Amino acid sequence: MGETIQLQTAGGKPFAAYQAGPDDARGAVLILHEWWGMMPHNRDWADRLGDLGYRALVVDLFDGRVTDDAEQAGAWMREIDQS
Repeated sequence: MGETIQLQTAGGKPFAAYQAGPDDARGAVLILHEWWGMMPHNRDWADRLGDLGYRALVVDLFDGRVTDDAEQAGAWMREIDQS
């Protein structure tokens, strides 16, 4: 099983991520969640890749928020600062 960690943007803004896999991994995979937010299956994929020897990181783009409402998900996507 992996763990939730806190990282920072270059501008110093903290954000959560989920990491799994060995420290001496043979490679790494970055997982970006769907517009619904970081769901359990995103963490499950990281764990599965970790079990295969990869280091996997799921970045939480929505600060822990999840939804099943497409309108809300779209609004959160538009909030992301892409600069």
